[in-house]
Amino acid sequence: MSTDPHAIPVQDAAALTMRWRRNRPLSSINGGRFDRVALDNLLSQPGCEGIRIYLGLHDPSDPAHAKDGSLWTFVLVGTDADGNDMIPPQSARTGDSGGGTSQNPVMCPPSCGNPGPLNTPP
Repeated sequence: MSTDPHAIPVQDAAALTMRWRRNRPLSSINGGRFDRVALDNLLSQPGCEGIRIYLGLHDPSDPAHAKDGSLWTFVLVGTDADGNDMIPPQSARTGDSGGGTSQNPVMCPPSCGNPGPLNTPP
């Protein structure tokens, strides 16, 4: 038996993602993929015990995202043992990245990988 409290059977995960794909808001995304380096950078922070994932929305007037099929995104941040976001105080004040957050996943669609139980059409 797994000691991972987040583990679910693949058929349950497939039902969750299918329900999302059938009911998702227009121009939203099905998911996003982060390269290992983004996760490693967050998890390698001293005291980091987990990752929180926030939903985000790009500014539609930002030219960097003018051609995006969806303005939806994910923002990842490391969390400490108490579940607190690990944002260095100077980063919150100055806007410097400080290594505390990650963004810009590879979006699905269009890049969803090979068809499988988590990404088949609704």
